[in-house]
Order: sequence, then structure tokens, then C-alpha cells
Amino acid sequence: MPSSAGSTTGATVEKAKSGEPGFSESFEQWWSQYPKREGDKGNKTKTFGHYKTRLREGDTPESLLTNLLKYARYCDETQTTGTQYVKTTTAYLNNPDNVTNQWTVNHAARQRHSGKLSLVEQVEQANAHILHPGESPAFAGQEAFGGGNIYDAEPEGSGETVFDHDGTVRAEVDECIRSG
Repeated sequence: MPSSAGSTTGATVEKAKSGEPGFSESFEQWWSQYPKREGDKGNKTKTFGHYKTRLREGDTPESLLTNLLKYARYCDETQTTGTQYVKTTTAYLNNPDNVTNQWTVNHAARQRHSGKLSLVEQVEQANAHILHPGESPAFAGQEAFGGGNIYDAEPEGSGETVFDHDGTVRAEVDECIRSG
């Protein structure tokens, strides 16, 4: 009996022997376009199973590829390509929302937050005169407050506001600071 008996082509028998399933051309194209990721992007065989599930649930190979290209562009625009923040292939296909997401970057929000200091950086900057007394004698943003020290603390028992700033401290806030 020939080695291809029971199969339609000899190629099927070869793939069965090697243990590698026959991936469709559309999947191979989809796989090759997936954005680079730090580490492994995913198990190709498991991903193919998820890909076939998406097709059974109504997605077309064209729509899957189109959406993947949008995701790849999104990763490029957010500078996550090549990092651990790129989804694995199985995680991407396992969530139907990823396949329908438009993957657009909200540039206005990104601009609004760019250039702002994180909370930790704000605290470090505000306390630079305490943390590094010899390096910076005053708060780096002090010019915005008229050159005065915005952290002039009054003596605890004086009954005055705790900090000098733009306005008075509400009494309940002042009491919380004094009691705590």
C-alpha cells in the first residue's frame, strides 16, 4: 500500500508525520503581519485554533487581517511594538472585542498628559529642598508662586494655617493635619 493511501495528497501525510498542522494561507499571512513582541508572540498551533474559531463565529480572513493591521499601527503609534505590552496572538484572538476594536490613538489625551510630572515626581520636586538640601535650596517651580517659599510652616501651637499658599486652608482640613 502506498504511503499516501487514505489521504488525498502525499503532502498531507508528510505534515501529519511532522506533527505540524496545515495552516491556511490566510492564517500564514495574518501570522506574518502580527506586530513584534518582546519574548514569544504565542503558540502558532493554538493561535490557529483561535483563528479558526473567529472564522466560525462570522469573521472573514480579510476582516481579521485588516483589524490586525490596525492593531499593528496602534502599537507603532503608542510605541509599544517590540515590548511586552503587545498582546500575545492567542490573547488577541481569544477576545472578540480585540477583533472589532478600531485601534485608534486618542492624540488629544496623550498630548494633555505629556509633559506632566507623575505624582512621585511632583512630590520629589516639591520636597527637593528637604531631600537634597545642598543641591537645590528651593522648589524648582517656585517662580510661579512669586518667589516666596510655598511651604512656610507655622509653629504647631500658633493657631495659624499650616501652610502658606494661594488661599487659606479650610478649618476641617487644618484640623485633620494638626490632629493626624
